[in-house]
Amino acid sequence: MESTDAGGEVEPEPAAETESYPEPFGFAETSQQSYYVRDETFDPLAANRSRIRAVASKHGLDEGDLSKRELHDAELSVLQSFEDWDIAVAIEVLERRGVDADEEAVRAVFDVLR
Repeated sequence: MESTDAGGEVEPEPAAETESYPEPFGFAETSQQSYYVRDETFDPLAANRSRIRAVASKHGLDEGDLSKRELHDAELSVLQSFEDWDIAVAIEVLERRGVDADEEAVRAVFDVLR
């Protein structure tokens, strides 16, 4: 909204301040890794990235500023935040190959290697 000063001059309203958020980490802190996955595995991640960008926009972030590296890093960090994620991944790999994986046996190997 504009205001008028004592001399009758119209003063424009100051521009609204936008919040500035720092980038979580720089490109130099990353290393390029390749993941090869099936479309049915990747499609839900791609769809979620669109939702993340929409939410970020609602919080004042320019959705174009969200880098793939930021999204990839967050996805892998979330996976690793679950207890026994590594064991679950090992069991999933074995079961997809038709191996009847015994969780306790897998856990014993991981305990030795940690």
